[in-house]
Amino acid sequence: MRQGMLTLMREGWGQDNPAFRQLFTSVFVPDSTLEHQRWFNELQRRSTSPVNAVRLITADNDVDLRSLLPHLAVPTLVLHARKDTACPFSQGRELAALIPGARFVALM
Repeated sequence: MRQGMLTLMREGWGQDNPAFRQLFTSVFVPDSTLEHQRWFNELQRRSTSPVNAVRLITADNDVDLRSLLPHLAVPTLVLHARKDTACPFSQGRELAALIPGARFVALM
């Protein structure tokens, strides 16, 4: 699935046709209105190039900081939406569990 999304980014991200970006819009703002979807599609197109979009997603997926989390010594609040389709809810709980003293709050 990741490779498919990266291919869509490379091929269609910068086009005027938002069909390619609509996949990402439906992941990040699944319950949005048509107006919000249009706005988010356009924001994606204007905010970065197809090459940089691929680089950002690749870098984000390749970074794993879990081994550093137990060493954090600051008050931490982890907020995670139950219906988040971009990042599984279980990962929010895992993040909070790895940070000493972190508070986890589930959002609707």
